[in-house]
Amino acid sequence: MTESDTPKVNPSAETVSASSHSETESMSFGHFRLLRLLGEGGMGTVWLADQLEPVKRRVAIKIIKQGMDTKSVVARFEAERQAMAMMDHSGIAKVFEAGATPEGRPYFAMEYTPGLPVTQFCDQNAFPIKDRLRLFIDICDAIQHAHTKGIIHRDIKPSNVLVHRGDDDTPHVKVIDFGVAKATSQPLTDKTLCTNVGQFIGTLEFMSPEQAELTESGIDTRTDVYAMGVLLYELLTGEVPFTSKQLQGAGFDEVRRIIREDEPTRPSTRLSTFDAKEVTRISKARNARIEELAAMLRRELEWIPLKALRKNRDERYDSPKHMADDVNRYLSGEPLEAGPVSRWYRTRKFVGRNKLAVGVTSVVALGVIIALGAIILLYGEAKFHLARAQLAGEFSSELLASMQYVQAEGMDKELVTVVLDRTWERMSKDFYTQADEIELRNRIGMAFVNLRLYEKAEPHFLGALAVARRSGEGARDTIERKLMLAMLYRKWARYDQAARYAQDALDVSRRFQGEDSDSAIAAIGHIGSILTMQKKFDEALPYYEQSIAGNRRNLGDDHHQTLYAIGNMSTWLRQQGRLEEALPYEQERMDGLIRALGAKHEQSIESLYRMGVLLNRLERGEEAVSYLRQALDLAPAALGNRHMVTARARTSLAEILRKQDKCDEATPLLRDALAAFRSQLGDQSKQTMYTMYYLADCLITIGQYEEAEPLAIECHALNVAEFGDAHQETYDAVTLMVSLRDGQGKPDEAQRWRDLLPEDTE
Repeated sequence: MTESDTPKVNPSAETVSASSHSETESMSFGHFRLLRLLGEGGMGTVWLADQLEPVKRRVAIKIIKQGMDTKSVVARFEAERQAMAMMDHSGIAKVFEAGATPEGRPYFAMEYTPGLPVTQFCDQNAFPIKDRLRLFIDICDAIQHAHTKGIIHRDIKPSNVLVHRGDDDTPHVKVIDFGVAKATSQPLTDKTLCTNVGQFIGTLEFMSPEQAELTESGIDTRTDVYAMGVLLYELLTGEVPFTSKQLQGAGFDEVRRIIREDEPTRPSTRLSTFDAKEVTRISKARNARIEELAAMLRRELEWIPLKALRKNRDERYDSPKHMADDVNRYLSGEPLEAGPVSRWYRTRKFVGRNKLAVGVTSVVALGVIIALGAIILLYGEAKFHLARAQLAGEFSSELLASMQYVQAEGMDKELVTVVLDRTWERMSKDFYTQADEIELRNRIGMAFVNLRLYEKAEPHFLGALAVARRSGEGARDTIERKLMLAMLYRKWARYDQAARYAQDALDVSRRFQGEDSDSAIAAIGHIGSILTMQKKFDEALPYYEQSIAGNRRNLGDDHHQTLYAIGNMSTWLRQQGRLEEALPYEQERMDGLIRALGAKHEQSIESLYRMGVLLNRLERGEEAVSYLRQALDLAPAALGNRHMVTARARTSLAEILRKQDKCDEATPLLRDALAAFRSQLGDQSKQTMYTMYYLADCLITIGQYEEAEPLAIECHALNVAEFGDAHQETYDAVTLMVSLRDGQGKPDEAQRWRDLLPEDTE
């Protein structure tokens, strides 16, 4: 803590006089001697003090003001103090101890840092852009550490990010004031805009759109990412996106609207708006001409703050670490995660950077790209008859196989997306028949579905339907395109749209193809699946029964449509808890798939996995293990290590082994599964979080604490972000931390975690 982060400072006073402030009634308490007031806010004060024992050192002390020590404020103050005490990072001010003054007002003493706000430090030292970026990476690292501890700062700004030079003259970052806004509903040293309706928590210029909503529900770690985007914007341009003058001159509702709706000016554009005096100041502080700065920003750099400043938090960086990774990529000349709407950006950067040998996976990836690119070239050379043959044959099968490989191995989806888009652009210029266009749209659309890029698939499926309708509403192609759209919207969780297309397909099929036609039976199956996803289980049952009967009659017992319908019935029964009734359906489906497709087919392997899961739920553990091991004997080679079937089979088998006290055997399965879920589903998916928890638990059980520690910490942080502090999932993660610290022989830390549990927790 230092004077530089507070607006009200008396730097000339060496000690506090009796008349200088009401706090001076206690010039010293315990082993602290107050020296001077550093800052004052609506609910508290910050003091410079000497700690006299047991260690002599200079500290900063925060004290809740007299009259503000209500039960709720004190409780939140203590909760934040505990959270801060959990952090141990060189870039974050340390909390040394906490207690109460003789008057009973809570305080805590923390590290005193004689630094300058980061923007002021950079300007005074004429730091060029790259040096500013390196400092920013250090800031990201500190905030990321806080997030792993479940702490969201909510008031990141230059005065809360101090920089000082160490003994080696190297600049060091120190982030201060963690959680004060959250603890007291008002920052201690900065003014906020408050009303009797709602209250802004934080500083207006750095406030995210979700903070401007005046609710707690939307606040998560990406709120800090937004503020860091504002901070980086200011480090680059010398101004924040929305200035104090602009915000403070507006009314309450207008401020909220600006923060939530107005897009920030591009940094390169902002530089062009400055007058001559400002241009001189900014250029001198960055050791570069304004034209050079603008060009540097336009080329790529401004994409990073603009991504962090997205109004929709889902479009921002997921974490400070990911933002720092992009800054590092910029400094290294690598392609950025942030970027403009440029299809060839990543490809251009890849070719420019990789002049040496690449890894095996990259070679395979390039093979996929080359195979698809060859089709583009064939068409580009006007050899349409050959391109059409490729489309009808090799392209149809190889494209879907390629997408499965991309999904299984976690390859760069965006690079493949570029090729798919380019394939469509080149091959869609002319078609001999509408069947060609439908086929190409369908194949590319399915490729996007396999990549879970549903918004990319939608225009291709809609386009295919529009072409098919030229043959009439009752044409088989038209009905099939409607069912493809029903499938897409069901996977996309847009169930109302899925239901409309499926019902329309059923009505048209019955009218033009017949009551018991293949297309009518297919539509009935789709409707059953949609109703199940909508949790309308009783309504779904007759559709499943009709689907099975109709497919058996029309197509035979081993046809894939029949087996799909049988699988749906098994799923429905399991969802109702009717496990014994589901078993014969699951057995019939598995046997039929293996007969029809072979044991190494994806659906056959998945059926082995499903059988194992069902038997485990029936408490037939040994049989379950047998089927899961069969699935895992085939899945890695046939599907890939990061395919979801492979990962889920590993997790299911590991769960059984864990319950059998076989954590040594379960641990490697969970490691591989976690890597797959992170790659395919992201860190915040429930599947990732559960697998992370089980892996950390197994590692603690077998005494591998070093590997377990970062997983357990991350697990707790993710659960806090997802469920909040007072939720059973979070309490389970806290219990995991207690076990870890107990196992490490750190009883004090274990007790601090234990204190976070409800009193009735055993």
